[in-house]
Amino acid sequence: MSSNTTNNELEWLEVNCWVSWPVWECVIANIAGLVSTVLWFTVLLPQVLKNFVRRSVSGLSFLWAVANFTASLVNIFFAFSIELPLYVRVSAVYMPVLELIILGQFMMYSQKPFTTRLLALLVCLLIWGGIIELELNLPESKEKIQWIAISLWSIETFPQVILNMKLQSTEGQSTISVIITVFGKTTDFLVTYGLNMPLPYVVMRYYSSSVAFINGFQVVWYGQDSWFSNHPLTSVKTSGESSTDESTKLLKDRVSDMMLDHQINASKRELSETNRTCRSCCVSVTRFISLSYIVLGLFVFAVGFFLRTISFFSLLGPLSCFCVVFCANEYFRLRQSKKCFQ
Repeated sequence: MSSNTTNNELEWLEVNCWVSWPVWECVIANIAGLVSTVLWFTVLLPQVLKNFVRRSVSGLSFLWAVANFTASLVNIFFAFSIELPLYVRVSAVYMPVLELIILGQFMMYSQKPFTTRLLALLVCLLIWGGIIELELNLPESKEKIQWIAISLWSIETFPQVILNMKLQSTEGQSTISVIITVFGKTTDFLVTYGLNMPLPYVVMRYYSSSVAFINGFQVVWYGQDSWFSNHPLTSVKTSGESSTDESTKLLKDRVSDMMLDHQINASKRELSETNRTCRSCCVSVTRFISLSYIVLGLFVFAVGFFLRTISFFSLLGPLSCFCVVFCANEYFRLRQSKKCFQ
């Protein structure tokens, strides 16, 4: 009886499995789904906290926030209309809450005029109201409407990536949130390609994961000079004893202090140089590992996308991502060159 109970408790680890694949692979994919859910529960919290501490959303894309929440709103209805793992449904409900908080921060902290913010809010409310109306009145079209979420999730991070290119910085983003996103997209890949998931989820995971990794690349690349800051060492002054009236003793004390200061400064210079070397090595190794992981992930995502769809149309995935990033980079480079010549 105990064995049967244990098997029943573990049945949820064997859902959405491929019939021809071993059970252990299915279990690993579902465990990855649990890890992914935990990561998504925390991913936006550092960004929310950073916005709150700074009292600002500068460097953060409003289009990214709107696309993220709109896609999540559509996904809520779809996630409960088909058979999906419980953790997918939990994430589908929880994520829009944090995304709505970030949108609220845009309304409070944005430097845009109040009328502009109010107009943007009204437009968003009209769009969200229309989506809810369609979902409630056309329940049989949920799968078709889900492609709205797929499209938005496919491009949601592009506005942020392009904004980072424009600013040549990722200062507006929380580095911790981006790191969590990169690991979360890794586990998402294991879930999407390890389980028998609907095609819309396969397409969505590829684009959202690939663009998230590109964003992670930007955090590593633009933040290379600020990972470790060189803090100047404070100088330590030693004072000789001045309470004695004996000129000989005073002279000896001054000479002793000068020698001591020289030794201290020499030690500081040696220690500072050693610290700078260690920091430089740490930065180089960390950047190399991070960039290698991201580049390898982008390659694996593309291969997995092709194997999962078995279609040469899947090649449009990496090509479209590359074209958007390349064109945006060239645009800002040319614009910067024009400014230099003016």
